[in-house]
Amino acid sequence: MQGYMLGLVAISLLCGVCDVLSPEDGTGRLVRFVSGLCILCVCMMPLGKLVSGIEWWNGLIDAAAADSEEYEEKFQMEMNALEESTVSEILQRELCQALKLSEEELSVTLRRTDSVNVYVTLSGKGIAADPRAIQTYVTERLDCVCEIIYE
Repeated sequence: MQGYMLGLVAISLLCGVCDVLSPEDGTGRLVRFVSGLCILCVCMMPLGKLVSGIEWWNGLIDAAAADSEEYEEKFQMEMNALEESTVSEILQRELCQALKLSEEELSVTLRRTDSVNVYVTLSGKGIAADPRAIQTYVTERLDCVCEIIYE
């Protein structure tokens, strides 16, 4: 606390000397403004130390990261618990809506072995659909390999 008060007195004296030595025109006003900002910064130093030293702040950030990881784990567990046919049907409906295709023009097959593979079969007008968009959608949604098959 003694060092803080000494610093505050020192910066105040230095700013006062600069104010006395500065001319009265626009430069003097600028010197007073900068001096005020310097004094304000010195006055605010304890607040910065207070916020950085708060343990609950660090705990809050750690908790948010843990919640995000926990959500991802729960999502993957739920996806693994669903049957392959159920996931395929849901994904097929979502892709048909996103690409504005009928269910006859797009079919989805999901296979689980060591990893999850999704096979999207395009036929009819569905052949004109962008395969990169389909692969990106499936990969982001299920975090798996997606292959496009044309019929």
